Amino acid sequence: MEVKYLKYIIAIANERNMTKAAEKLFVSQSSLSYYLSKLEQELGSPLFFRQKNELLPTPAGQLYLEAAQEVISIQERLYQNIFNLKNKSHIVISTTSQWGDKMFSDIIPVFNKSFPEATFELARTEIFF
Repeated sequence: MEVKYLKYIIAIANERNMTKAAEKLFVSQSSLSYYLSKLEQELGSPLFFRQKNELLPTPAGQLYLEAAQEVISIQERLYQNIFNLKNKSHIVISTTSQWGDKMFSDIIPVFNKSFPEATFELARTEIFF
């Protein structure tokens, strides 16, 4: 999910200056300015008031910023949830007796409260003498 351009607008708002925002984003000031101009043209509304050497969000700009921050937050949660799916713990416990079964039934629920994403597998092993 590409949110680079949303971050551009957020950086402009945070820095209140096109040059500083461009430096922070490691892009040229002219390309950042071009993107903002193109976006404002697409929306049919300016996103920033230009006052002296400062850019301040217009009401439309404030709406855009709030939505941009929400989208970025959604992306971060989505990526974290996907990461969590890929990194779930699977624990295999091998026991040899009913004692192991008892331990498993007593300890695992307590452990599972702290690590709800973990899955457990009970494997029985036989000991031959």
